[in-house]
Amino acid sequence: MVPAARIFLILPLLAWPPRIQAQEVSAGLGLLRNTATGDLTYSWQLQYFMPLGKTLAASVGYLNEGHVDDHHRDEYGLQLWAMSELGDRARLGLGLGAFAFFDTTRGQDPSGYQDSHGLLAVASLRAEGPALAGRWVPFIQANRTFGGEAPHTLTVLVGCGLTFGPAALEAGAARPGRTAPDGQPNEVTFMVGKTVLNDYSSPSTPGLESYALGYRRTLAAHWDASLTYCDEGRVDSATRKGLAAQFWGRAEGPGFALSAGLGPYFNRVYPAQTGAPPDLSQRTALRCSLLATRRIWRNWEARFQWDRTLSDDNRDTDAFLAGIGYCW
Repeated sequence: MVPAARIFLILPLLAWPPRIQAQEVSAGLGLLRNTATGDLTYSWQLQYFMPLGKTLAASVGYLNEGHVDDHHRDEYGLQLWAMSELGDRARLGLGLGAFAFFDTTRGQDPSGYQDSHGLLAVASLRAEGPALAGRWVPFIQANRTFGGEAPHTLTVLVGCGLTFGPAALEAGAARPGRTAPDGQPNEVTFMVGKTVLNDYSSPSTPGLESYALGYRRTLAAHWDASLTYCDEGRVDSATRKGLAAQFWGRAEGPGFALSAGLGPYFNRVYPAQTGAPPDLSQRTALRCSLLATRRIWRNWEARFQWDRTLSDDNRDTDAFLAGIGYCW
């Protein structure tokens, strides 16, 4: 399992407010090539950029490497970027960093697969074009993984980013604000959705069987903590339930907020058959989460959350949840 300390490096980026230039969130879609075999598959990426100065930036990213050579791999990563302006309307960036990967591979387990975790080094080259409609930025980006475990890959993606923050305001964007007004540090949340087991067939819960009920507390300007009861629903003849305790880093945009959370997930797995005894052994997994929120009316906000659970028993899962929160 990836040590928690490595992934905790991601949180300060969302909690460290930018200096002068704009923050950016972006999404890209493209192709991936296995550099050893030449096999091709799809790839997509999500990124958050935070400026550290006029020529430096840092990013938190998620990269999905599709399905190639008995590997279903994706990664969360942290990179440092050197940025160069190309005239007044474009820029070029070189990024270096490390990605924590989660890979479903062939294994000796009776299920025929295993969930592998580790670290990869990643080098990236990114070109951004002129902004569209004030704050939408088209880009093309190439990522090359090396070190760590094979396969090593090359991805090329095209996409668009949304800028926000001081520089975006100069371009006419709405002023960003907290999704939760000052004086409302508490929030209770309820979300429902689906859970997907990370094996080769990707079984999921029937219907919207997964749910989560939680309490979230603002600790400082860009830091939160939460305690959440999670029922992942029936996946592959078993149900996992537990309690997740997470710390969060938060970045705020014009009317929305983006957060990344990390912490232990104390859980048990229950067989789906009626009357079967549960696995009473307490397990501790690591839960990584991405969250987008938007205030919709007074004390109420809408929430979309993606939870990745890293296990030591080949039960890595993704839970996709949507719901509401009440702040006070």
